[in-house]
This record gives sequence, C-alpha cells and structure tokens, in this order.
Amino acid sequence: MNVLIVGGGIAGLTLAHFLELHGAQVQVLERVAGFREIGSMTAMYGEGMRVAEEMGILDRLRAMSYRQETQVLRDERGRTVRTFDLRPAHALQGGVLTLRRADWHLAVYETVKDRLPIRFGATVRALHQHEAGVDVTLDDGSRSTHDLVVGADGIGSVVRSLAFAGEFRRPVNLGLMTFLLTGAADVIRHAGLIPFAVNEWFLRGRYIEITTLAEDTLAGIFVYPSLPGHHVPRAEERPSVLRQQFGHVPAIADVIDAVRDPSLIYCDDMGQVVMPKWSHGRVVLIGDAAYALTPMLGVGGSKAMRGAYNLARALKEEATYSAAFERYERGIRGPIETLQKQSRSMAGFALNGSPPVMLAKITLFRYLPESVVVRMRSAAPKGTAFESSRM
Repeated sequence: MNVLIVGGGIAGLTLAHFLELHGAQVQVLERVAGFREIGSMTAMYGEGMRVAEEMGILDRLRAMSYRQETQVLRDERGRTVRTFDLRPAHALQGGVLTLRRADWHLAVYETVKDRLPIRFGATVRALHQHEAGVDVTLDDGSRSTHDLVVGADGIGSVVRSLAFAGEFRRPVNLGLMTFLLTGAADVIRHAGLIPFAVNEWFLRGRYIEITTLAEDTLAGIFVYPSLPGHHVPRAEERPSVLRQQFGHVPAIADVIDAVRDPSLIYCDDMGQVVMPKWSHGRVVLIGDAAYALTPMLGVGGSKAMRGAYNLARALKEEATYSAAFERYERGIRGPIETLQKQSRSMAGFALNGSPPVMLAKITLFRYLPESVVVRMRSAAPKGTAFESSRM
C-alpha cells in the first residue's frame, strides 16, 4: 500500500508511524519549509497517552510535562470565587499531561523522521481519483500516484477543499490568542498567582486562562468575540488587541506587557469542521481536517492521535480501504460529535456576558458540590474504549 499523508503535524505523523510499522509505503508532505516549534501549551488526555505508549514516547512526554494541581476561578475584579483540586477531574479522564505543544510534536516527529520521507515546503495543488489510485499534482508541478491520500493538513485543509464538495468550516465567532512567557516571576507574584495552578477569569463576553507552570513561567489563553470581518491581527497588532480586550482586568495588562516579542503570540479565529463523511473514494481526512473541535475543551491533540491510530489499525486489518475508512469513522464519530457540541455550549456559556448569566456563573461555581463541578469539567465522553493490542 502506497499512502501519501498531507500534513506533518501530530495527526499526520502519528498515522505515518503506525502505517509504516505494518509495511505501508508512506510519504509525508508538509507545507512549511522545515520542522519548527509552534503553539503554546496543551493537554494530553487518556486516549492520547495510550497512543503515545504504543509509540514508545509516553515516558519522554511525562518527563517534559508540567504539574497542574489547582484551579482558581476569579471574577472580573480579580477576586477568587473558588479553588478546586484538579486531580480528581484528571483521574476521570484517564490522566492528563500538561505539555508544550512543540514538545509533543517534536516527540512524534522524532519517531518517524529517520524512517520515512518527509518533504517540507510542498503541498497539493490537484487530485484526480481513478480506479487504480489517486494522481497527485504538487504546487511545484511534480506528479505522483498513490493508492490512498490522507488529509491531515488542519482546519484549513487543502485536501478537503480539493476532494470534497461543500464548505464544512463552522465559525464560532471567537478569537483566540495564546502565548508562553518565561522569566515572569515578578509578573506572577504581582498578579497573585500560585505555581502549578490554572487560573480562570469569567468576564463579560470574554475569557482568560493563565496557567502557572513554574515560579517564573506561565501560559496564557485569551478568548474574545471575533473582530470585525473575522480579522486575524498581524503579529505587531496582537499586544494592542489584547490590551483593548483585557487590559481592564487587574494585573492582566502587566502579563500582556511582559510579552516582549509579539511574534510569540499565536492568534487565530476559532472554528470547527463538521462533515457528514470523512472519506471520499480513496481520500480520507483525520484530525482537524476532518473534525476540528476548537480549543475550548483542549482535547484536539488526543483525538487527533486516536483517530490516526484507529485509521492505521483499520487499514491493517480490513480487507478493503473502503471498509477500513468506515470502521475508522464509526469508531470515533459519536464521541467527536459529542465533544463538538460540548465545545459550542461551553463557548456560549463562558462568553455570555449578560448580567443574569454572569450571576449564574459565579453562583454555580461558588456553591455547587466540588464532585459535580469536576464531572462537568471532565471532557471524556463515554463510548471511547481503546483497542489495546499492539499494531
């Protein structure tokens, strides 16, 4: 089997690893010019940990992970509403590793980089399916034929646009900025943040999460209503947008001002990908290309790895690629749809700024039993049992 994977992120490289293990000829295309570290902090949940264990990289990821023990909920004036122990929620989800996305990506990349060809600085311009395979034309004009093509090229997937008719991106009308800040001990002290804690601010129409990863390191997530025309600010504009949106919150302006290099602020207009089917003929999609979730629940990386694992296993064990595609989709579509619905609901609730809803939020999290809040915040829908035998 000759497989072209378009996209060298976590999903595409995980799939490449498992396909190569059972004898497939695999090539990966990645549009960027070379491997690079991107993204801020993310979380790996139980399913992702199981796939990482199968890949032999779980111990490495554990060693690179950050402690996350406490959650602090704050109001618009910065006052503490309630403090929770995060460990019960993590246990419900099969464990959690808090990671730099770049570390996660690098660990997956290094499992495959010496075993199979990865071509950087290239992407697909045209696809033509026929009975014997898929003819692929790249942006440089070169051509090749493959038994299967996998789109693992993210929410703006080129493969999806070429192989599937229709528009499947669903905007959620939210902007997102994230960054990782080191050497920030003074900022952390001034803001009254304790180490190894997730701090959340419930604001009118906005949301802040700042995780203190160490005494001098923090990761910030800022969510706000989409800018007019769904404008994604250029790097040099991002600090001023953050100040406009969040500078009124006590101590937050100091956090924003501590980011000296605006290019370190990741920014995007959030959305989901909702499709009735993830395959068409010999072309199939995985990860954000098929089922982008938005970062509101933080489970996209784990679900991308799980989808890649499921697809590789199905291609190994089913008699035809069409049967394998159906099995792959059947295995995770239900949980994915549940998570997408949860993500939309959470976004609507977290960013609803009307006075009654703001009062309800504060009351809810101040007085509900902690066991109830733990279950509410657990992003682990049922029906996702892992197939445990090795590839």
